[in-house]
Amino acid sequence: DGEPGGTAGVLPPAGPIRVRCLRADILGLKVFGLRAALSTEGGALVLRDGAILTGDPGAPPSRLDGAFRFDPGAYAFESDGAGRLDPNRLGELLRRVGEPGIADEIAKFEFPGEPPAVRARWRYAPERNVRELRLDLESGPARYNGVPVSGFSGTVLVDGDGGWRRVAVEDLHVVRPEGAVDGRLELATREGLLRFRAESTMDPLRVVALVGVLDAADELPVALDNPSRATASGVLDLDAGTTAGGATDIRVEASCPGLVAAGLRFENLTGTMSITNGVLSAPDIDGKCFGGDVAGSLRLELGGARTFSAAAAPASVAAFTAPTSPRTITVTRPPPTCSLPTSWTFA
Repeated sequence: DGEPGGTAGVLPPAGPIRVRCLRADILGLKVFGLRAALSTEGGALVLRDGAILTGDPGAPPSRLDGAFRFDPGAYAFESDGAGRLDPNRLGELLRRVGEPGIADEIAKFEFPGEPPAVRARWRYAPERNVRELRLDLESGPARYNGVPVSGFSGTVLVDGDGGWRRVAVEDLHVVRPEGAVDGRLELATREGLLRFRAESTMDPLRVVALVGVLDAADELPVALDNPSRATASGVLDLDAGTTAGGATDIRVEASCPGLVAAGLRFENLTGTMSITNGVLSAPDIDGKCFGGDVAGSLRLELGGARTFSAAAAPASVAAFTAPTSPRTITVTRPPPTCSLPTSWTFA
């Protein structure tokens, strides 16, 4: 303070100074390698032509190249960079700026190999109510919610008024060996609601586990052929802790080439499905079974009874009761559907 050309409490313009650092902590972001051209401007610390390395020892490192500006007086920063970054490296930083929920969501990602490629733009100035984060991501093999995927890409947008209130993922593209999911989602952190819309050719059991719509999706009493096709949209209540309650309201239109349930094989299935008030229901399922038409409905009380009701064509009914294998039955002209409702309840 008091130096010629300076102002009390404000650093005078200075630099640039070439900096190399082996260890640093930037708002909780652990850095084990940093180089930059360091200067001060208007009391802010400015790093240009920077490179930051972060990660765990022995793991593929995350590296960002770009610029960073930090104003200690206003506790504000902005950065622009590109490189490879494991989003989990931002967890502690997010907790320090008051967003543990977003950090917990990011923690569902696992990257066993190289971190995803990223372009990042971050603006944080709480005194001016500025909170903006944009991440353009592209990844190879990864896991989310324990589900392995071959790769994904998308744009993550985080912003809010008075807090980091909204997390959106635009142009989401997720790939697995059997298919892909394309769509968008938006997390309202204050309400604890996840809104989404997506089109999928991925195994539906993997999709519900990926999104977290159902607990223990592998325990559903069905096996499906792929590619199954679905268009889904709705709201998932994250604060309810389970799909058995809260504001969850999900609608799905789907088709499936084959499904096995209760030991019976159904083919060319189409139908709609909803999850609301703790109940998964599919009121209008149509398909084929053992050469005949089948129309029915499915109702799963999440955590309770599972019931399937159907009206089947006579050829299907004969197949159910034939002493020989149903696969030997050939139907050249499907007979008219008759009303023979049958229901099964699974414990």
